[in-house]
Amino acid sequence: MDVTEEAARVAKQHEYISKGLGFVLHPTIEHDLGSRKEHIKIANVSGAYDFPGAEDTDVAAKLTYSHPIHFDFKDIISPDSSILKEHQGQFDIVAVRLLHASLSTGEWEQTIKGLMALLRPGGWLQWTDWDPLTPRIAAINPAASDKALRDVLTRYVDLLKAKKIGTTYRIPTSMTNLGLEEDDSDMYPLNPEVEFTRNITTGVINFLQDFGGLSAAETEDIRAKVGEEIDVGKPLLWYDLWCHIGRKPM
Repeated sequence: MDVTEEAARVAKQHEYISKGLGFVLHPTIEHDLGSRKEHIKIANVSGAYDFPGAEDTDVAAKLTYSHPIHFDFKDIISPDSSILKEHQGQFDIVAVRLLHASLSTGEWEQTIKGLMALLRPGGWLQWTDWDPLTPRIAAINPAASDKALRDVLTRYVDLLKAKKIGTTYRIPTSMTNLGLEEDDSDMYPLNPEVEFTRNITTGVINFLQDFGGLSAAETEDIRAKVGEEIDVGKPLLWYDLWCHIGRKPM
């Protein structure tokens, strides 16, 4: 897998998310912090191959006095992390995207605690992510096959379930268990696009190669078959998109 190409693919997902939500910063958070005159600190936390860019600029543009800093989730996963020690309790907003399917069961608790540790009292956690266990496909061309696409998505879901990762419900559950207040969880619609189907399935195949035991030859065979089905049938893929917010008690 080419890391540069994967980074560009994930960046494209941020565009899909922003279009689906209609906002970058949740209106509740924007309303709460938008009138403040003091410096507002924002932590953008992500998984592998994610990187700061337009998203950071969009978040900062919502608030007149803001300063975004980017972290990889591995920066905060250890209780004795130097990053946590340096930045503990400093952020008004911790914004998370495209992370929960990257976290193993063992990494989950420490990551959640690390996110909480970054927040100042009264600060907001905003977590936006797909629910990777809910893929749905609609056919534009009913005569075209989508068997390879369905097979690879089923294999991906089965692997996530076997690893006990990927369920979006653990996000609001953990936020509540850690005492976040004013919590809110909403699902947002996405307009399906063929290029979204292509984007997501590329990531799925990469994941299966990295963690599902696919050989290089198997990966290329699946990639070719799925690519042909998308080119010919133009199937539309849906995922549930969720945004969860919560506020750390004062």
